[in-house]
Amino acid sequence: MTNSAYRKILTSSLVLTGILAVSAILFQIVGLAAQEKSIPDHSSFTDCQACHAEKYKMWEKSGHSIANKIVTGTAPVGADCLGCHTAEGFTAKLQGGTVDPADRASFKTLSCTVCHKPGSNGNPKQLVINSEKLCDECHTQIRVLQGKGATGVEDTRSFHSGVTCVSCHMPETNHEMKFVRPDDPGLPEDRLDTCTHCHKDNNRKARAKQLTDWRAQHKEAMDLVEAHLAAI
Repeated sequence: MTNSAYRKILTSSLVLTGILAVSAILFQIVGLAAQEKSIPDHSSFTDCQACHAEKYKMWEKSGHSIANKIVTGTAPVGADCLGCHTAEGFTAKLQGGTVDPADRASFKTLSCTVCHKPGSNGNPKQLVINSEKLCDECHTQIRVLQGKGATGVEDTRSFHSGVTCVSCHMPETNHEMKFVRPDDPGLPEDRLDTCTHCHKDNNRKARAKQLTDWRAQHKEAMDLVEAHLAAI
């Protein structure tokens, strides 16, 4: 076979291969376009489960999933309680309003769509508002962490005062909102605990010991305070 004939065969083969590849791509595009896409309308938090199963399971273990049960079965319950324990109440609260406690039996618990608003709204993670403000709407403990929650004490700030809520309560976007201790026996080796999520300069074992030491120091200090209070 001459070189010229060989080149013609090779060129024909490459052209045929290219045509087949392009045809395959066009076939996939046409096929995808013909499919009816089922996009959740996100009107219910159960719509989130199909695409975010892992986060949904975490949420089910969190306190948010049972927030409404804590107050809806008791009486009396005011609008302020429902503003943090129910989806309708929290939504109304963000808009500057309140809900009628008489309707509490129909209210839903705090779920995905309470904190997240699907669609482009300019906030990270499609949150309804900034994450710190979102937590602070109900969890006012942030003021204590920032050194603003102790009346008559000039400075109660610590080196964690500037840390955000989600940094400690949502390591690796953990939607259980749980502080993950470095000595948690159920924590897989490939997952980060709350401490080592930020502190990259140490290992889990060292952080666990440090946390244990801090708790012992705190208990010693609190025992003394409680003894003084008892004496008073």
